Amino acid sequence: MLAERGYRVVMLRETADVGISNRERAELANQTVGQTDGILVRIHANGSDDSSVVGALTICQTAANPTAKCYRESRALSEAVLDAYCEKTQMKKRSIWETDTMTGINWCTVPSVILEMGFMTNKEEDETMATTAFRVAAAEGVAAGIDRYFAAER
Repeated sequence: MLAERGYRVVMLRETADVGISNRERAELANQTVGQTDGILVRIHANGSDDSSVVGALTICQTAANPTAKCYRESRALSEAVLDAYCEKTQMKKRSIWETDTMTGINWCTVPSVILEMGFMTNKEEDETMATTAFRVAAAEGVAAGIDRYFAAER
C-alpha cells in the first residue's frame, strides 16, 4: 500500500524468528533511511494485566532524549499516525506516550514512532485485530497517517 503511494518501503523484520536486537533495528533504520527524508514506523500489539483495557496509542521519545533532534518530527509522526489509524479502524484513541525507555526508538536518529494497534489481552480487540477487514483498515490508517505527516512537514 505504501509502495503504491510512491514510498520506498524497507521491512526490517517480517517474521517473528529474526534474531536482531532493538538497537540493531534502530541502527539499520538510521543507515537505511538516514540519508533521505525517511522515517521508522514500528507496528506492535499491546498487552496489559487488565484484560478490559482497549485502544491504540503511539510512542515516541521525549525532548530530553539524546537523539532529541528528532523529537519534534517523531511527535508529529506519532500524532499523524495515531489520528489516521484510529479514524480508519474506529479503535479508541488513547494517547501519545513520550518515553525514553524504548531502546528501539532511543537509538534512532530518524523520526520514529511505535504504533500499539490495540490490546491482544482484550479478547474482543484481539479477535477484531485478527480479521482481514481490520488489517486492511489498519494498513490504510497507517498509510494515511504517513501521508499526513509528510504533507505537513513539506
